[in-house]
Amino acid sequence: MHLRAFARGAGAEVTGYAQPREVHEQAADHLGHDRGGLEHAVWRHISGRRRG
Repeated sequence: MHLRAFARGAGAEVTGYAQPREVHEQAADHLGHDRGGLEHAVWRHISGRRRG
């Protein structure tokens, strides 16, 4: 859910879960980041935006 919201917030057209998951994993790998750590950062970003 958070990955889709993050992708939509970036202006991407998202229809399912697999597409943003794949892009997220590729981005993490390309940047040399831990996939779980990057996903957690997205989760924190989206969660904070909803509260504030």
